[in-house]
Amino acid sequence: MSLAQLKSLPQTAIGGLNPIRIVVVAAALVLGVLAPSYFVLNSIRAVAGAYSPTPFFDQWGVVFDYASIDSVGDFLAVLFRQSNEHRILFPRLIFFTDLYVFRGGNVLNLASTFAVQAASLALLARLAWDADRKAASLILAGLAAALMFSFGQWENFLWGFQVQFVLVYAAGAGSIYLFYRAFAGDGRPDYRTWAASLLLLVVSAFSMANGVIAGAAAVAVGLLARLPARALGLHAAATGLVLAIYLIGYQGVPGHSKLDAVLTTPLLFAEYVATYLGNLARFHGLPESQALGAVGLILALAAAARVALGRDKSPERLALVGVMAFIIATAMVTGAGRLGFGLLQAFSSRYLTPTSWFWAVQAIFWLPLIAARLRLANFAATAAVALAALVFLYDLQVDSRPDFYHRATQTRAASDILLTGANDPEPLLMIHWDMSLLDKGAGILRDRRLSLYREGAHLWVGRRIDQVATLAGREACLGAFDVLETAPKGAALRGLGWAWDVADDRPVDRIVVTDGGGVVIGLGGASFMPRGDVMDAVDVVDEELVGWSAVIRRPKQPEIVAYAALRDGRMCEIGRKAVP
Repeated sequence: MSLAQLKSLPQTAIGGLNPIRIVVVAAALVLGVLAPSYFVLNSIRAVAGAYSPTPFFDQWGVVFDYASIDSVGDFLAVLFRQSNEHRILFPRLIFFTDLYVFRGGNVLNLASTFAVQAASLALLARLAWDADRKAASLILAGLAAALMFSFGQWENFLWGFQVQFVLVYAAGAGSIYLFYRAFAGDGRPDYRTWAASLLLLVVSAFSMANGVIAGAAAVAVGLLARLPARALGLHAAATGLVLAIYLIGYQGVPGHSKLDAVLTTPLLFAEYVATYLGNLARFHGLPESQALGAVGLILALAAAARVALGRDKSPERLALVGVMAFIIATAMVTGAGRLGFGLLQAFSSRYLTPTSWFWAVQAIFWLPLIAARLRLANFAATAAVALAALVFLYDLQVDSRPDFYHRATQTRAASDILLTGANDPEPLLMIHWDMSLLDKGAGILRDRRLSLYREGAHLWVGRRIDQVATLAGREACLGAFDVLETAPKGAALRGLGWAWDVADDRPVDRIVVTDGGGVVIGLGGASFMPRGDVMDAVDVVDEELVGWSAVIRRPKQPEIVAYAALRDGRMCEIGRKAVP
């Protein structure tokens, strides 16, 4: 049925609209706005609730880089310095700004990641609008929103260092799109737009190593589209120059696979690429993920064939295929370097950012072609696919939570160990593998009052609780001190319980533990362990994540006391335990 036929249907008295049009508008709003909003808001809320300023693994390298800067020359050298195989110049600018201006709070890093994803969504929405320009385009944009903010990529959202992992794809895709805008139109070449494309290419390349592939992908698809040789030559030369600058002083990374591993095990390499491209289905199993990846590869080849046959010539359509090529090439390069780590390494949550891009552009490319002359059929097909995809992504959202909360809990525990100096080394391995480097990095942050030390909670340790804050009556909080046990390794104690701030009507963020004499010997916070039992038993508690865990230095007294740090600055006792 065409739009003209739709308009000719009998109208009802409800606003002069026919029933089919009402259904179309309602479906577009639900699938294009309401459902995707869940993914965006749910991911933002989860990351905000699990926030920690504590650096994680490679992020400690940023601390050492920052401490090594004594001059402008040092600053420029550090910006260009390798981080593994990458040159993270632009992410480092964000990291250093966070340390210098915001005292290493990590908020700027995390906010930058979400801002980049929002920019990615804006580009995808623009491509979706060009693809359909009707109600279905809103659904396509909504599906892109669900993919860009899918919780499956939680590692990139939770770890401030990972802003590079979203920036490389946003900048690379933007560069590809602007290149075609500059040279694929019917008018004269737009060299200003091309200059913007080159700028984004530089940002992409100096965010992560695979960023330079965006330039090569743009040229490759441009060849298929038979773009002017001058345009392709200019962009290829510019890409080569960016690569040449990138390789100045480059050092190989020990431990990564070599090219001969690809040549000697081509089947395994192909399986890795398919697993990578299909990792959205990782909770369904390896065969299912590989099958999904294989389907994606076939669809990408079919899209490239359409370009070669001249069926897709607009800058937007070429950009969609260019991004497909960019992500596939990234999967291949990643496989070449990570093949030795096994196929399951392709399931890493950080890789769901590029595959979210891959499937977003696939949907925007193919769905508008379904029954293109029958707009109602096109809308119905788009809505059906989007609904199925949203259900699939919802399952991914739920299944990803345990890993996310486990990482957040371990990071919080490691932070409390650093703040208290408790002898409990096991959680520290969750934030860095080298204890000597970790101790050195923590010393830098402590001396400069940055990151986890900026609020001064570590200064409470060894002081009396009444010197730290005013004590509140027991009516100001609810809670319990449920468990006290010795850490599996080390002499520290670990405590578990739950707490609720009555006045603020919310869970408690900080726990302070004292010995029997009132001297602070431990710190804790949210454990992210669901406490449905508390919700069932206590009427005022309306959230499951009210649990806390604490790390405690072993006291000389036989009893310890746990306090909830309330939002108004007071401390409220929530329980006591005998020392085991």
